Amino acid sequence: MNRNQWIMIIIGLLILSSLSKATETYAGKTLFPRELKLVYFHDFEPLSWKSENGEMKGIYIDFMNETLKKRLKIEISHEGYPWARAQKMVQMGRADGFVTFPSQERKKYTRVSREVLTYGEHRIYTAIDSPMIPQLQQANSLGELREFQFVDYIGNGWAKETFKGMNVIWVPTMDRVFEVLAGRKKLIHIGLTPVIRYLIKQGGHADKVCELPQPLDRVPIHLCIGVQSPFTKIIPEFDRVFKEMKKDGTYQNIFERYQ
Repeated sequence: MNRNQWIMIIIGLLILSSLSKATETYAGKTLFPRELKLVYFHDFEPLSWKSENGEMKGIYIDFMNETLKKRLKIEISHEGYPWARAQKMVQMGRADGFVTFPSQERKKYTRVSREVLTYGEHRIYTAIDSPMIPQLQQANSLGELREFQFVDYIGNGWAKETFKGMNVIWVPTMDRVFEVLAGRKKLIHIGLTPVIRYLIKQGGHADKVCELPQPLDRVPIHLCIGVQSPFTKIIPEFDRVFKEMKKDGTYQNIFERYQ
């Protein structure tokens, strides 16, 4: 083997060594060759939304900043899109991850945290003067609602799976969901209570849309990292610091900011 070949081998080993070290952890600081790109539904207050100046805000963003950026020292970015587009970006490898319910479809292209970030409780929402309210009050499960017509937003993976084969009107945004509910008295929406309550309060919909008292189910919300992302390896550390955040009171403090 001549001198030039030896030089090329040494250079190759140095490059491999530097790439390997880029993902090692030193003194609690995780180093990666680029920032972790998280994407969210841009119109999902108080969980995630894009402010007037284009900055992403919400409970999910605060969770990620506290755990990934502050405690694990990972550089991250937050970007908001229509939800269907955000999910496609992770699926295609153009973004690293999102925070959501890990549906069977999403599990095909992501790795999911063990820690549950929060639970989403689903309840029935309809027009405040809907003639169906007495009948809806008797329902205690999603299976009892198959005969009704639903309205939901495009990109809601949970709704897409749950309402498969059922009568659903799909609209672009949650604002449009409220408009359709108020205008058509025989439609219902099954929504996550923290989101719908917040939007009803902020949007002044309390005189048009009502929440029925009985919960239908609870769904777990997790951090999901795309299988094509180099950041899948951070999930065990994320689980560890998320547990710590729950114990030290930071978790509850984040929720209280949005009440």
